[in-house]
Amino acid sequence: MKIPKWRIRNKNFLTLSFFLVIISLENFSWLIPSGQYIISGILKFSDIGVLLAIVWIFYVLFGIRTKQKIRYSKFPALFVGIILISSIAAYHFFGQGFGLSLRQNRYIIVSMLLYYAIVKAMKTNMLLRDDVVSILAFQAVAEIMLFTLQYILSDTFIFIYTNIDSRYGTARLRVSYLLPLIFMYFCIDKILNNKYKIINLLLSVGSAFVLFGICKHRAPSIIMLVTFVAAYFLWRRRFSTKLLVGTLTVVVAVAFMTNSSLVQDSLASIFSKEQERNLTIRYVGQAYYLERLAESPIIGFGEPNENCNAAQMASGYFLNYFLADNGIFGFFYTHGIMGLTWLLFFWIKLFKESHELFKKKHMYQYILYILYETGNLYMGMHWYYYYAMPFVLCVALMDYDYSEAIEESTYLFE
Repeated sequence: MKIPKWRIRNKNFLTLSFFLVIISLENFSWLIPSGQYIISGILKFSDIGVLLAIVWIFYVLFGIRTKQKIRYSKFPALFVGIILISSIAAYHFFGQGFGLSLRQNRYIIVSMLLYYAIVKAMKTNMLLRDDVVSILAFQAVAEIMLFTLQYILSDTFIFIYTNIDSRYGTARLRVSYLLPLIFMYFCIDKILNNKYKIINLLLSVGSAFVLFGICKHRAPSIIMLVTFVAAYFLWRRRFSTKLLVGTLTVVVAVAFMTNSSLVQDSLASIFSKEQERNLTIRYVGQAYYLERLAESPIIGFGEPNENCNAAQMASGYFLNYFLADNGIFGFFYTHGIMGLTWLLFFWIKLFKESHELFKKKHMYQYILYILYETGNLYMGMHWYYYYAMPFVLCVALMDYDYSEAIEESTYLFE
């Protein structure tokens, strides 16, 4: 069995420090008590990643000099601006301090700014594109192994600092699935391009298991399976159907064998007209957000901080209406029409670039991942509420690959 050659070729300070930033923004794979304070009331373990990322961003953006004209997306910076405007709204309506709003949004703000540092570092060859993918692979494989081991040992030995509860009679870990999921799409790309098929198939199954078997997210699991069907139709244009059908069969079989009630419950939550209790709460919450937005439709109300009781109360938190459970509706409440407009044009850009890379370079990973996130807008948007860094890392890689493809096309026609 051939093994992919994931290795860090450029072992300079910038690359190794970037690896540390990725690990720390993933909460060190939940091996440290991220919720505990290092400095009481000021600094938590979970803030280490934010601080390291800020230092790395400043070093790259202001410490690396280049005369090269670099193509950046304006969307990450625009979203940071939207967050700041919504933070002003939170102060105006609820008296939530600007510092509390910044703290509440620190991960998404730092991740959006990290985009510019990653692109610049890659464009100046201080950080190699393949090294970024290798770092993504190393961290994803480490998480797959750690989370799976903790899942197996959950009844006897706990070594991961996260909430562990039960769903469908087995353990459910409250950890991030997004980095392994993105890595899965990179593996699927290799499979569909006939590279290291066996090992990438195994890694794809392991990555998918993090989502549906360990985290046990219902609707996202079904959306993931739908993207496999989409991959089949994309792939059929150039390849035989055997490999993808085999991949889909393995994943579905594992899902049913692991916990068939998970799949049944997911289908029920999407297609059934009978509203379960949690879905009913979501529907009522969505109606509540739309009603509240009549007061501030353009800029929304900002992200409520747990230390601002008025903002939390206004968001319906004490009525069990949780923004993160309501996907794009919670996003609309937080950032208003301004945020939805940004999201629309940003998504158009993502689809354009991912489609072009599929057509010109036969890259499947980006279009499949964007399709997944599109399906997950309704009740998920985990990239916004919880796990911004993996999403931004994928966008930075896609933008870099897209700009390289455009430059290559320009060169060929000159």
